[in-house]
Amino acid sequence: DETEALARLQSTASLKFYLLRQLGKKDQPGIWSLRHDKEDNDILVHTNTGLPVSDAELEEGVFNEPPIASGEDMIGESCKAELNPQGGAYIAFEFDPLKPGSAKFEETTRAFQDHYLAVFLDKKLLTAPTINGPISGKGIIEGNFTLESAKALADQLKAGALPVPLEVLETRKLEATLG
Repeated sequence: DETEALARLQSTASLKFYLLRQLGKKDQPGIWSLRHDKEDNDILVHTNTGLPVSDAELEEGVFNEPPIASGEDMIGESCKAELNPQGGAYIAFEFDPLKPGSAKFEETTRAFQDHYLAVFLDKKLLTAPTINGPISGKGIIEGNFTLESAKALADQLKAGALPVPLEVLETRKLEATLG
């Protein structure tokens, strides 16, 4: 559908941070678990059955609550991959202290250490790291990242943090002819 495709292209990516209580805590499994799919993406599954969490369950259990912060609260240019001296890579990010999500993010990370904080881009799970301590302004996302995978995640965070308007210059309908 041409209209739907155009609307999607014109919309800004929606980056949201949610506390995922369903995952439990670092040492106390919850009703959901994190798994990796064939492409090594994080996915949410039911702990008891291993079945993926449905879109309806995500809507009801996650997205019907306001997010802790969003891409609008971040400084988009701050999202970057960096090499860890101990090996691997991590993603650095920063919140704008003048935005409301910055204070809420710090408050949440202070109160919910060892819980999981999920990052969604357009309602697709990007990552769900454990909160290791309070994050005031600047933070990092650690994991089993290669520099390449860290760069990819940093780019996705930037895409959700930066408003990227799109101006339509021309639309054309393509038609195939049989000859």
